[in-house]
Amino acid sequence: MSVTLEQKNNEDFSHEFAYTDANGNAIDITDIDILMEIRNKTNGSLIASYTNIDNVDAGITKTDAIGGLYSISTSASTVKNWNIALLEADISYIDSDGRKTTETFYIEMKKGVTSVS
Repeated sequence: MSVTLEQKNNEDFSHEFAYTDANGNAIDITDIDILMEIRNKTNGSLIASYTNIDNVDAGITKTDAIGGLYSISTSASTVKNWNIALLEADISYIDSDGRKTTETFYIEMKKGVTSVS
């Protein structure tokens, strides 16, 4: 089952995520690198890239590492440049056991009515 997030181009992109096992139990992300890319679904062009490698926040913030929680955010001033289109993304977790990647999810970009200054 794929998930679609709705996003207006005049709003901050800010979402909280949880890394869990198959039973829904939290996985400690203290020593896990997290990466996410957002791409245009039609042509594959890169829209945004986020990382938290070696706990250096580049758009991904570990909010409760032991509880597996983190947030991904971008300001509205950046989001206003994203294509009004269907975007696709996934999130990768990298640790000493290798790389695990989520199911692809989608971001439906919509035009905001109120302009971004």
